Amino acid sequence: MPASVTASPRPPDAQPSRAVLPDGTATTLHALRPHLDRSRALVGVSEVRHPDGTALTGRGALVGLVDSGVDVSHPDLRTADGRTRIAWHLDYTRAPLGLHPALEARFAVDTPDGRRGAVRSADDLDRALALGDAPIDRTGHGTHALSIALGTGGSDARYVGLAPGATALVVNASLSDRSPAVSEELASLGARFLDDRATFMAMPLVISLSLGTHRGAHDGDGDFERALAAIVRDGDAPGRAVVASAGNGAGRRLHASVTLVPGARRALTIRTQGPWAGVVGVTLAARAPFAVTAQWSDGRTLERAPAGTTRAGRNPDTGAQITVAHESLASPHTGSRVAFVTLDGPGDLTTLWLEGEGPLDAWIDRDGNASTLDALPHFVAPDGDERATVEIPATSPAVLAVGARSTRAAWLDALGVPHTRSAPEGVTAPFSARGPTPWNALKPDLTAPGDVVIAALSAQARDATVGPFATPALHVDASHAVGIGTSAAAPHVAGVIALLFELAPRATQRALSAALTASSSPWNAADGWSTLHAPGALAALTAGPLDRASPTHTICVPLASPLTHFEASALACRALDRDEHPALASLTLTSPTRIEIAPARDLGGGRYVLPFTAPPSGDRLTLTVSVDGVPLAPIEIPLRARDHDAPLVSSGGCAVHPCHRGFSAAWWAMAACLLARGSARRSPRAGRADRARRSCRRGRAPRS
Repeated sequence: MPASVTASPRPPDAQPSRAVLPDGTATTLHALRPHLDRSRALVGVSEVRHPDGTALTGRGALVGLVDSGVDVSHPDLRTADGRTRIAWHLDYTRAPLGLHPALEARFAVDTPDGRRGAVRSADDLDRALALGDAPIDRTGHGTHALSIALGTGGSDARYVGLAPGATALVVNASLSDRSPAVSEELASLGARFLDDRATFMAMPLVISLSLGTHRGAHDGDGDFERALAAIVRDGDAPGRAVVASAGNGAGRRLHASVTLVPGARRALTIRTQGPWAGVVGVTLAARAPFAVTAQWSDGRTLERAPAGTTRAGRNPDTGAQITVAHESLASPHTGSRVAFVTLDGPGDLTTLWLEGEGPLDAWIDRDGNASTLDALPHFVAPDGDERATVEIPATSPAVLAVGARSTRAAWLDALGVPHTRSAPEGVTAPFSARGPTPWNALKPDLTAPGDVVIAALSAQARDATVGPFATPALHVDASHAVGIGTSAAAPHVAGVIALLFELAPRATQRALSAALTASSSPWNAADGWSTLHAPGALAALTAGPLDRASPTHTICVPLASPLTHFEASALACRALDRDEHPALASLTLTSPTRIEIAPARDLGGGRYVLPFTAPPSGDRLTLTVSVDGVPLAPIEIPLRARDHDAPLVSSGGCAVHPCHRGFSAAWWAMAACLLARGSARRSPRAGRADRARRSCRRGRAPRS
């Protein structure tokens, strides 16, 4: 059974859509992918109550969803008398309806297929329901996620959401109701629409995003990430919060991290388990400019792509295509340089030869529902790992990233057939993306139920033959289904935030983050700072400042181990009092080894990050944390040498057009080219060598 709810009939970067945004900007729409009874009890929602003892339901709070559609007709998303619980709906699958022309002028976009962006209020949706023309959800993904946050649970209220009294706002950010692809640009515009409507209604808003991508630097500097940060004002806006699913990429070797050394080339090899029929997107991000030379498994190479350039080529034998496109500008705040590599067509192994200096991270932005490692594109060992697999926008410091925990190990489908999951209840789901980020942030921020969660099933997905809910084994009745993925975890946190907003409507995301992560026992850094516990979050939020007490004990763990020489990393620390509550402390870091140490970052709620850089040599690093001047037991982290593969002896290589086909001839040509380059370095008269280099790039042996 798939451990991911990602499904798309069209790879996100194949045939990208174009649109003109309301500000007149023409842009390519880059795709974000969707991620996918008992969980209420697991997070303690029944214990969360008003001071008078009545239950909190999220009344007076808004839950905003950006997804690929919602089945507005679903009973779990309507009141007892049949009215919709969605106050406003923005739909990019439809042309403007003219019902709210001012809003449509601000949020509609122009596409090659015409203008898109229909805005409807609750009254408009009720009329559409009466006419049988209400918005639909063919994949079922958005319906499932929204009902987790605020669904009524159906006629018997068995699968009730966490905040059934909250009001919904919905954006369908897909350009087609037949595709789950959601673009970053439309998701960003949709998030601003949700913020606008919350301001209009004068209500607190939590935005729930069960989607993500690896297309970007993962540093919070992307347009979508900055748009979300502006909504929450970097965590200080009263009554605003953004929650995002961490992604389902753990254990699948979708991430690789290498250190580039001047004068050497470093290889990253990608297995696409050929012939791979789809498109594989690879993101490369580094702090300094770098060059890429792509090579097919038959030895043919694409022309070297230095920073700031784009190269594209097709293998004439297999038809496989490679495109390497560097972004022209670095990230404005972090200085990250990014290149995107697209692999299209049959293949088995593709090698990326990298040149530059310093750390470089790479991600495969996979597409599909495959659940086994060998069936997925992945980095070949030993490079691939499960670190830094949290996706954008969850990597942003301005977003609460949510990983998944196992909710149940078994369920009965609609026919009474039992099904089981291998993961035991209560553990972090094996697919849940792991941190830290490449920028030494502990992500995800917390975990919530996400492995086997039963919630609403859209009418369209119930009868679908493709998509995350196409398997009958996932259907538990005619209108509810099992969801598996961090997509189901994020709306749990959004629902609890809606409950907290009912009591504290002007709480900031910074305060909410500290409260939600206040529960720390037991603490496993793979889970982020905490697991979701509604009573603990409510107590922490309403008890006043969290950091009042002095610490009686402090727990520190390295964000990564082992470390590479020169690698930047950090320790994550929790300062606690005798009652396991967050405490205020002064933390300092020292080491007997001479290393670079940055000041501690206080995240609030007794959370601290202590950055440092590993030394240039040695096999072990010893670190000591002092809390209010008192040293803790030393922490030892293994070290390993920086890695590189081959001296940098070429800048071209065999081109994709006429390359030597014979094994011995190819190696003879390569050797001759290398000798020619060497003679060019030694001799001031390099004319012959220059001709040899040009011949080599064309795939011919140099003439003597």
